[in-house]
Amino acid sequence: MTVENRVGTLLNPCRYVTGSGDFCRNAQARPDAFLYVVRSPHAHAIIRSIDQTELMSHAQKKDLLGVFSYEDLEAEQIGGIPHYRDFLNNEYSERHRSERPILAKNKVRYVGEPVLFVVAKKIELAKDFADMIHIRYEEVPSVTALSDAIDPKSPRVWSAAPGNICLRWATGDAANVEKLIASAKHVVALKATNNRVLASPIETPAAIASYESDSETFLLVTPSQGVFLQRNTLADSVFRVDRNKIQVFSGDVGGSFGIRGAVYPEHVMVLFAARKLGCTVFWDCDRSESFLSDSHSRDQLTIGQLALDENGQFIALNIKNHANVGAYLANYALFTPTMGSAPMLCGAYRIKNIHYDVSCVYTNTVPIDSYRGTGRAEVSFFLERIIDMAAKQLGISPVEIRKRNFICSSEIPYETPTGITYDSGNFEEILDLALTKSDWTEFGERRKRRARSGVISGIGLAYYVYNSGSSTGEFARLRLEENATLSLFVGTQDSGQRHSEIFENITAKELGVDNNCVQLKQGDTNLLPFGFGTGASRSMQIGTTIIPKVCNRFLTSLAAFAALKYRLNQLNIRVSPGKLVDIGSGLEFRVSDLLESAAFDLRNCNPQNPIYRQLLDQTATIEVKNPIAYPNGCHVCEISIDKDTGNIEILRYTSVDDFGVILDASSALGQVHGSVTQGLSQALYEEIRYNDCGQITNGSFLDYHLPRAGEVVRPETSFVQSYPCKSNALGCKGLGESGTVVAPAALINAVVNALSEFGVCHLEMPATPFKVWNAMQPKKPMC
Repeated sequence: MTVENRVGTLLNPCRYVTGSGDFCRNAQARPDAFLYVVRSPHAHAIIRSIDQTELMSHAQKKDLLGVFSYEDLEAEQIGGIPHYRDFLNNEYSERHRSERPILAKNKVRYVGEPVLFVVAKKIELAKDFADMIHIRYEEVPSVTALSDAIDPKSPRVWSAAPGNICLRWATGDAANVEKLIASAKHVVALKATNNRVLASPIETPAAIASYESDSETFLLVTPSQGVFLQRNTLADSVFRVDRNKIQVFSGDVGGSFGIRGAVYPEHVMVLFAARKLGCTVFWDCDRSESFLSDSHSRDQLTIGQLALDENGQFIALNIKNHANVGAYLANYALFTPTMGSAPMLCGAYRIKNIHYDVSCVYTNTVPIDSYRGTGRAEVSFFLERIIDMAAKQLGISPVEIRKRNFICSSEIPYETPTGITYDSGNFEEILDLALTKSDWTEFGERRKRRARSGVISGIGLAYYVYNSGSSTGEFARLRLEENATLSLFVGTQDSGQRHSEIFENITAKELGVDNNCVQLKQGDTNLLPFGFGTGASRSMQIGTTIIPKVCNRFLTSLAAFAALKYRLNQLNIRVSPGKLVDIGSGLEFRVSDLLESAAFDLRNCNPQNPIYRQLLDQTATIEVKNPIAYPNGCHVCEISIDKDTGNIEILRYTSVDDFGVILDASSALGQVHGSVTQGLSQALYEEIRYNDCGQITNGSFLDYHLPRAGEVVRPETSFVQSYPCKSNALGCKGLGESGTVVAPAALINAVVNALSEFGVCHLEMPATPFKVWNAMQPKKPMC
């Protein structure tokens, strides 16, 4: 099986949603076999026996290609899936270890855990054959709710993990923070849950694999946001082969949101089957199965206290966080609640004394992994909620309490107590602009007017700062093709963010050629030696830093080509976008003309061809000392509530964001609208629910509520570009996660504002109609 990188060649701008893109299911490779996964129906059980008698006696078993279990993988020394970021317990003691297996060995620990996989010539046959395999389980007690798992009396997911604790991690001076809280004039307490959600990309997971026995090489085609990380994990930890023996390819990707950057058990299954059976193997996943095969996200229980002095100044923040990691450690499960959250604990505020204590907790549930805004979203929600509660308790406005505690623009660059430095921004200016754009001061009149019609309304704001960018290195390559076009290879990965248009435009501008001369190619480990994929809003910050570097090298090599071809002294050639000038003879060369000339020589086997080909295929690497930027902004949400049903209607949503320099306005708008939609969706609708038996009770879109077209809100969006960041040449800050970081708090702050007349001071996400209606019923105050 071979693949061709066609990213950028499919010009239909609607290809992502019409299904006509270069998706895994549309790959040129046609499978010879289909893989079906047999999954555990129990949350916690011992596997007593596996009986294949009925299957082996079936008349049509000639169409069965194989049934594989843990023992088959173990016989060929297939490793489990490691997690990527490790941590030690407090006092640097060892934590509990739980490598994620490809298939269950002796025991299953969550509903949906893979136990066997069946390979057949047709997927329908594979499913039928799977039904003929009888597995006898002995159920044992399970625990699925995070609040239950931390109870010492609860069942253990792992016998060697007392209290189901995988990791205990902390940062800050606990004794000092406790002392400050004890002596503070005001102390505000909050207990809040960050609900478990599913990323729900438009493209469900899938994988196609083949194996070339002569060269002993694998090929995996799968939707991905980081093919190199997947390749390295598969080679180093799973199959234990040289990295050049595995090619991972990804064309168009129908969304990733953090969950497509890692290796899943099914990736290993198709590769193993392809090598074992000598054929191309395809695994497909319907939407219901994706609720069990895709990682889940969020699911944290946070308890904290904010201490303030008599002037409403923040003195100290103490947070105890319990983070669900599921039954096994997925890739960034430990990173998300620890170093994914800790740097941003103070947000946009002067909070000099912070203590943060994290317990990562096992449950009998699908493993938890990163999701858009991972770590930053959870801590931002808690911080913005407790600040609003503090404003209410002290009798001052949510605006005033923030202004009293903002880091001033005159203090920037500002080093936070969590060890990071904000290098640009003006938080008060952004807040004031958001208040103006949202008509904040006139809301009181709007509320009174609606109240006369029996309508309850509320308004809320939230301010966010998050750290965007990750991985200090990146690789790029720029190559002239024989048709006089330029192929740009970059180690990031487009999963719907329009990298192709942006990166191609930057390249064309740097070289001084037409945009249609450049074609971006990504998502193929055979094109580059390494790359760090897409995540944490890093692509624009890192990608736009390395592209000018590789373009400069290419222009220099183009000067060398001109010197060879026209017998000039290269030292006398001056390069600039669009043209090269020989200062000795006064000759000028258009870059586009030189590319045409060089391409002609490549096509027609000029004797200098090898030299030209080497000159006009340039690479560049970068190692950025500080790849992090700090986008920030203020979002304002105005809502109404139907008193009879508890239904929430978002009347206005205003966002003012500082993303530094905006490279492509339409792409930035799309990213903000999409991330705000996801953030509001978590706050209003989404929540994976388990029953006491460990079954997901809303495992399809019939029950798991994603916003419908009529429920999607289009934010009134403004960008402030006056504060470029200092960490990259173009001054751009990440922006793709902004809405998921800030929108949940803005919405819940608005809901609590509307329900304050009913004694409500906090409402857990999602703010479903029943939950809101119930909060309005006569009862003791929820405070």
